Amino acid sequence: MSLDMNLVIMGGRLTGEPEPLGGSGTGCRFDMATNRTYKNREGERVEDTTFMPVTCWGPLAEIVMNRAHKGSAVVVEGRIEVRKFTGEDDKPRKYVNIVARDVRFADARSSDVAPSAPAPQARDTMQLPAGVDPAAAALLQQLLSGNK
Repeated sequence: MSLDMNLVIMGGRLTGEPEPLGGSGTGCRFDMATNRTYKNREGERVEDTTFMPVTCWGPLAEIVMNRAHKGSAVVVEGRIEVRKFTGEDDKPRKYVNIVARDVRFADARSSDVAPSAPAPQARDTMQLPAGVDPAAAALLQQLLSGNK
């Protein structure tokens, strides 16, 4: 049994517009900011922001390029990638980013925002996990689709 796992889930907002990567638009990159608030040892409230670069490839990159904009709220699921290289000053450097497997759009302000995964076509074909109330699932699906 292997304990090796590289999984990250991070939510935040884009700090700029997504930028295309690759010669034929096969990828994109964007930076996101995640805020954290905590109390320090003196009991003072401290706000901390983490900035993280994210790369996407294939159809996911196309979705992000079409739907995401500066300030968009997203939840990114993927893996952490660390690249080691030698800088121009001949010192070793590291570049850390998230390689996204899925990007969910959480910003309710935009009417064209939708999850990156396709929604089920018919409610009858959707398999609910054990213990999930079908009426509650239907209500949640209705709220998420914007039909009130």
